[in-house]
Amino acid sequence: MELNKYLNKRVQIILGNGFTYIGLVIATDDNSITLIDKTNSKVCIKESSIDFIKEVNR
Repeated sequence: MELNKYLNKRVQIILGNGFTYIGLVIATDDNSITLIDKTNSKVCIKESSIDFIKEVNR
């Protein structure tokens, strides 16, 4: 999965366990993505946990 294409974009992420995050991507590396979620918390998610990711407008 090419996580770096989401850098500085607002995304919705659905994890394998059904949990959903929406936030602004602030960093990516080879196997994880870091975002600021809707509660203004910094969240780091491993690529292997991501079931679905898409860019959202708001």
